[in-house]
Amino acid sequence: MAGGDVWDLYAKFREQGWSAGTVAVAHSLTQAWDYVAGKLRRGHTLLIVGAGDVEKIGTWARKEIGGAAECCRTDVLQGMAESVGRITGLKVRSREALSGKTTFGLGGEADIWVEVVSEDGLGGLLAWCSESKIPFHLLGAGSNVLVSDLGVRGVTARLAGEAFRRIDMVDENAGEVTVRVGAGVAMAVLAERLERESLSGLEFLEGIPGSVGGGLRMNAGAMGDEIGAHVSSIRCLNMDGSQCTVHRDGLRFSYRCCESLRDRIAVECTLTVTRGRAEEIASRRREFREKRRWMSGLRCAGSVFRNPPGGAAGRIVDETGLKGTGVGGATVSAGHANVIVAERGACASDVLALIEKVRAGVFERCGVLLENEVMVLG
Repeated sequence: MAGGDVWDLYAKFREQGWSAGTVAVAHSLTQAWDYVAGKLRRGHTLLIVGAGDVEKIGTWARKEIGGAAECCRTDVLQGMAESVGRITGLKVRSREALSGKTTFGLGGEADIWVEVVSEDGLGGLLAWCSESKIPFHLLGAGSNVLVSDLGVRGVTARLAGEAFRRIDMVDENAGEVTVRVGAGVAMAVLAERLERESLSGLEFLEGIPGSVGGGLRMNAGAMGDEIGAHVSSIRCLNMDGSQCTVHRDGLRFSYRCCESLRDRIAVECTLTVTRGRAEEIASRRREFREKRRWMSGLRCAGSVFRNPPGGAAGRIVDETGLKGTGVGGATVSAGHANVIVAERGACASDVLALIEKVRAGVFERCGVLLENEVMVLG
């Protein structure tokens, strides 16, 4: 029912002057409790107000921290950090702010933040998380991600070592060149290197923020092309830390998705490109860069919704009159209706509420249910 869901309630709080950080939205009772439990300390009072199954939080609180001198989540978190810190090849911090690690610039803290500097370290970390049943999340360059205001439970990691940033030319045959690229390489760095080597085929990546690993997972694309069409193989780690390589015939790329990476972490890939003329490659890069220049400096994550079959999400949002709609500090961009911009004073819950408001508005007015392209972490 229009006007009757949690997102509408949240928007009303923001309209009434509640500032970012004083009100937030959880996608479930479990997420809300996990966040609160990590904040409670001796002497705090927990007030639970609501109807229905919200009373479960009170039950969980009595069971987990009733009579405890400190919330046990604090001790658990410290123990996790110490255990992860004993794995070679990792740099570990607890309660790390994630807002500065995404292009939206929003969101809460990671319970455990890990900068992975070696492949062995990544394997050890994945094995430990699997054995300990601790959630593991990989954050690339943060260009297609929205981090919840309530933060991210478990371990959040980034490939930070030089081992993940290599670019090597490994083979050439009849003008086709095979390039081995680390998953931590920024796509802008890859595009620049290929131009210097007079290698063509990936110019469409120009201006797309993010890392190669993220691009593989989301099958990044633009200008009628996508990275999956150029991939020969991907070397990965399974979620238990074991190694595997998926070759072209086993890769399942689809629109903004690679099913083969759903339960794997890409370490490096091989890409097939062709010999070209450097000046022509540079010209195409400039052309694509100009088309995206309007987004320069905006706090956003690019396209919010996937294009539905036979249509363009931005055009649909525009035609339903939702361009310029806002919640709190988040606004549907005037430049492109499939982009949400975080203005000063915005928070992640503003963006989440606006996404749901747009989805509901589009469905009500034209019967199209838009799917998120931006990944929500937390």
